[in-house]
Amino acid sequence: MGFAADGIEISKPLLSATELEHLNLEIDDLAQFVTLNGHFGRTYVNDRHSTLAFPALIKSVNLFALLSRSIDFMKQAIPDFEAQQYVVTDVDFWFDEKCDDYLFWHRDCDKEGAIIRCFICVQGGEEDSGKFRYMRGSHKINDHDYRLSDEQVAKLTPAIVDCNDAAGALIFCDVKGYHSRFPITNGIRRTIYFQLHSKTRTTTDDITASRILLPSSSITPDVLKNLDYFLFPQEGLLHSAGWEHSSRQTAKMPEKLLDLSKLENRRGWLRTILSRGKSALLRRLRRPA
Repeated sequence: MGFAADGIEISKPLLSATELEHLNLEIDDLAQFVTLNGHFGRTYVNDRHSTLAFPALIKSVNLFALLSRSIDFMKQAIPDFEAQQYVVTDVDFWFDEKCDDYLFWHRDCDKEGAIIRCFICVQGGEEDSGKFRYMRGSHKINDHDYRLSDEQVAKLTPAIVDCNDAAGALIFCDVKGYHSRFPITNGIRRTIYFQLHSKTRTTTDDITASRILLPSSSITPDVLKNLDYFLFPQEGLLHSAGWEHSSRQTAKMPEKLLDLSKLENRRGWLRTILSRGKSALLRRLRRPA
């Protein structure tokens, strides 16, 4: 299986069993706290998915050194990787909890090679805990929509690959290709998540979603060697800081944002966050001194 032909590739494990054990123990402690806008704990996107508010807090594994090693692997695996001038736009840690449904088959981009998404499964990722699935070669399909119909899925079923690789392995894919995951019926899936955008295949606006804060404690020779992959175009820095003056800023708010059902949905998420935060605080207070 190769990236150029299949749109996906998997490396040997980049994290050892000992590193995974220590990382999971640290995450156990960090994940019990819930935050709305702070740097400590995790933030709920919805009642089934949350992210670590500040991944750079992780000490047992240097995520940025791990990302640099991942970049080195992708340089070898993707012939035009350096020519496409990729820039890192996300470094995150995901938690996915019980979900009885398959994620529908979809793509997240309409340009081949524009976005590379990387996953390193830390916990779960088996058939009962959200195993990642990808349709090999589907990154070269140009005549399908964002979401596949049941009929289209049936025709492309022979191309489906289930990522059965061990925890700690790097999975990276072109998100123009169709992907999905198995339901999460047992436990939780924890995933280190990286994303890179190509400067040559996306616009400046497309690469302004960066949420990366690179702390000095994470800077190693390996990270410095690949520092160019963290550098944005100068106009991108202005956009990501919110200083651009465009028609989008003065545009009228879309009517769909005023939809009451969506507002109610957000209230539901807030209730979930507050409930879980209260439970975590009570557990902390009940611990013996």
